[in-house]
Amino acid sequence: MDVNVANLVTNSLSLDFNASGVVTLTQLPLPGRPADHLDDLDDLMGVVQNLDATNKTFTLHTATGDFSIQANSTTQFEFEKCPASDFTCLQNNQVVKVDIQVMPGGAMVAKKSSLKMTLRR
Repeated sequence: MDVNVANLVTNSLSLDFNASGVVTLTQLPLPGRPADHLDDLDDLMGVVQNLDATNKTFTLHTATGDFSIQANSTTQFEFEKCPASDFTCLQNNQVVKVDIQVMPGGAMVAKKSSLKMTLRR
């Protein structure tokens, strides 16, 4: 936020916050953070639930809560026994480790997902 004092103070020495050019707001990236996302969260491990292949989303159930995860064209999949190495390798009840990017607005986009084990029920 930038306040222009020259435009703020009137000729009668009163303050006019409604005057043109008094306050300018600019969103700046956090120091040391990429401009395209807010933060990275690596090695988030949990169980895949609510898999939606159409929208490429799933819920990752972890010990600390549930996270809604999105995949996109840049998401990397590392699944040894799935030659496709894409979203189709995910299955409900799999234990996976996911690296995510937290986007503006709170969306969590998977950077990388790898299979840890498959739960048998």
